[in-house]
Amino acid sequence: MELLCDMYYTDNALFLLSFVKSDIHLFDVDGLNRWDVLYTIEKLKEINPVAKLVVLIPRQTELDLLPLMSTEIDSMIEKNRTLHVWISQFIRDMLNRNHYLNPKGMTGKFISDFFDLKMRNLDIFAERLSNAGLNLIKREIEIAYLMGVGLKNREIATNLRLSEGTVKAYVSRIYKKLGCHKRGAAADMMNRIYLNDKP
Repeated sequence: MELLCDMYYTDNALFLLSFVKSDIHLFDVDGLNRWDVLYTIEKLKEINPVAKLVVLIPRQTELDLLPLMSTEIDSMIEKNRTLHVWISQFIRDMLNRNHYLNPKGMTGKFISDFFDLKMRNLDIFAERLSNAGLNLIKREIEIAYLMGVGLKNREIATNLRLSEGTVKAYVSRIYKKLGCHKRGAAADMMNRIYLNDKP
């Protein structure tokens, strides 16, 4: 394993990388704004689509991780004081696997961002149900939301830490309030409401 090049983020860096054929790109996003990061990721993948792209994220970052995860990066790891100790092992692991996510700081922030996004979606869904004249209680809203994204009763029960029988009882009440008798019709109606179409 050898380091082919080390360069700072400049306009010329992407041009120079087009001459370097490497198996892995480590991209340190520290100090860059979101748009520069997203643009650079796109260009790196154009230059060398087969190379693994690993993003190094500072421990305290303002960067929103969800848009970053939706790009074509293969992995991301958190920069910390011990990174230099285990980076070569990480690169070997990365070449043998398709992805790697640093299990400490990164996953916590990602899960937190994901949970915040889920809660915003649930709040929007609850508001739109109310606007459509459907008065569901909080637990019914949660179950209706999960039905709308395609979860089955058992999966909903696991997610909400309820018994499957309790979920079935809530689903029956939701059907009654929606005026539906089948799950597919109820899910369609909830998705139309969520997308702000008429039920």
